[in-house]
Amino acid sequence: MEILTAAQAIFQSILAEGDICASQRRASAEGLGLLARLGNDIFTARLMKLLLGDVGGVVDSYHAGSIALALGCIHCSAGGMALSSLVPTTVNSLSSLAKSSIASLRVWSLHGLLLTIEAAGLSYVSHVQATLGLGMDILLSEESAWVDLQQGVGRLINAIVAVLGPELVPGSIFFSRCKSVVAEIRSCQETATLIEYDNSAIAAVTVHSHVLTLLPTLSSRQPTLRHLALSTLRHLIEKDPVSMIDERIEETLFHMLDEETNTEIGNLARTTIVRLLYASCPSCPSHWLSICRNMILSTSLRRDDSASRNLENNSSSGLDGEKRLNFGDDDENMVSSSEGPPVQGYALDYSSVNFSRDKHLRYRTRVFAAECLNHLPGAVGENPAHFDLSLARQQPAKGPLSGDWLVLQLQELISLAYQISTIQFENMRPIGVSLLCTIMDKFAAIPDPELPEHLLLEQYQAQLVSAVRTALDSLSGPTLLEAGLLLATKIFTSGIISRDQVAVKRIFSLISRPLDDFNDLYFPSFAEWVSCKIKIRLLTAHASTQMLYVCIPKKTRR
Repeated sequence: MEILTAAQAIFQSILAEGDICASQRRASAEGLGLLARLGNDIFTARLMKLLLGDVGGVVDSYHAGSIALALGCIHCSAGGMALSSLVPTTVNSLSSLAKSSIASLRVWSLHGLLLTIEAAGLSYVSHVQATLGLGMDILLSEESAWVDLQQGVGRLINAIVAVLGPELVPGSIFFSRCKSVVAEIRSCQETATLIEYDNSAIAAVTVHSHVLTLLPTLSSRQPTLRHLALSTLRHLIEKDPVSMIDERIEETLFHMLDEETNTEIGNLARTTIVRLLYASCPSCPSHWLSICRNMILSTSLRRDDSASRNLENNSSSGLDGEKRLNFGDDDENMVSSSEGPPVQGYALDYSSVNFSRDKHLRYRTRVFAAECLNHLPGAVGENPAHFDLSLARQQPAKGPLSGDWLVLQLQELISLAYQISTIQFENMRPIGVSLLCTIMDKFAAIPDPELPEHLLLEQYQAQLVSAVRTALDSLSGPTLLEAGLLLATKIFTSGIISRDQVAVKRIFSLISRPLDDFNDLYFPSFAEWVSCKIKIRLLTAHASTQMLYVCIPKKTRR
């Protein structure tokens, strides 16, 4: 305890100095917050009361602002229920400082208040109205032109929305006041302030209105705005996935990702698309299958209002007018191509339904689309109707999205997975083979309702065997080779080829060739464990032949 007291004295002496920089003040304030976490409740309460007593009598604005930040840091580090009794006193002190005529003191006080709100949680609800009034007063004051103040108020609104949660509903006084402050923030023209608007008070407007506001921001020249727009879209997806499904922004996000050059924003776009995939795929797997197919095969879309409607009704419509362009190392003929009129130009307007895309997507975007497709069998959820053909046909029609079950799209899914597994680019082939393995896991035991005592996947054994043959080529890399051996194992253990001796012999011949060079199986460009893993997969594939032998009827065994 003596050490904590000594450290406290050092940090407080630093805060009291008038000629230190902002970074030193912030570090000292955060240091006091860390001491509060390390000390017991008595030490923390005594420290808080000491700072609350000092903040009112400090003349120097920098010292007062530093104490304001320190109060917020202590609440953030050791707050919650432990300091709930001190929340009213802290809020009153910080609100008084935020009303000062000194703009810099306002900024420090607002940040301390922000930390207090985030730490207090539901304990802060009784102070929400006063804080909203404080924010409006700041925005309407003469000093409101200072961007830091506008940003500070925007962050306060974000924190208040998080605290209110379900209580922020249309018609409530909280909703009306939040909406008024957000409207005032929106009237500002500074980029930094618009960022806070994009990220604030999502519950104060409808999802559709919010999406219409955010889509143009995806093409902004400001990376920070693009990042915040994507973050807000992801938050909307997590908060109201049903409404976001109706917005149909998947293709827009893919095209935005294709044009994005910032690595961090590109990664955020990928996670946003995957999050939307898992949120919407259980109700519309055919839509995602259509989107992924268009992206993977790089078929461009010239969309207008009628084409957009046709795309929803027919997953194969809307494909025309494709022109090959050169994107460096990207290949121009991944699977299929078509000729079209010369390119007239392309504007990065993702918010428009009438955008024109007369060029192939970049290779990296197609690979990501293939990865999204690989998520599809898992993203549909656990509803058994997605994997049982008989059960899917028995489901009653309920709503426009009813009857959209993954098993009804199985033929198209396997066809697309096979195309990827046999594509000319080896880096994409393992994704296709992996998807076929996932399909085997999900559908291998499903019976065929049209053919009693037969399995549903038996009719697709030609594509599966051909994918194994391509994967086990002598020139295949270790990743593809491992995926091919795993697929061969699953084919054997599932029993879908137990009635076809020709297919059995063909796959057995394919897995026997690597066995001839078992001891020399080595990949110099990879770690040693890679070769070990391939050998294990190979032995597992041969062991699975015994399981197939058990599945084969005795009359047909040789």
